[in-house]
Amino acid sequence: MKALSLSKSTPSSGKGNSDLAHLMAAITRTLSRVRTGTHSVQPVAITVSTIVCTKLPDEEVLTAHVPLPLAEKVDQIAAPLERSRGWIVKQALTAWVDQEEERRRLTLEALADVDAGRVIDHQAVQAWADSLDSDKPLSLPL
Repeated sequence: MKALSLSKSTPSSGKGNSDLAHLMAAITRTLSRVRTGTHSVQPVAITVSTIVCTKLPDEEVLTAHVPLPLAEKVDQIAAPLERSRGWIVKQALTAWVDQEEERRRLTLEALADVDAGRVIDHQAVQAWADSLDSDKPLSLPL
């Protein structure tokens, strides 16, 4: 099962370079014994998975669970670009934050116009919009 995971973590202080490099090791041991007749078979499987994450001091790791179809779309975008999921998500999140900041800026600007009385009467705008289909449209209300 595929999953896209972003998590937020704060590095521990007082651990030297732990905020620059974080080493994660997962060791899974599966032990089993099989006896057949006089022979004893003891297969041992050890899997070691090590991920070294190097992050800059001004970065944080974020975690989010996303629907499988969205994770698959991220993979489909990442593959031809030869980029990681993380890079794609970082680009998308940056664009979304920029869009939301611009939306907030424009909203505050519009509210300042209202407070200053720089508004256009609704009926004037409606009359102008209705006249656009006529032979003699009204001029833009100011």
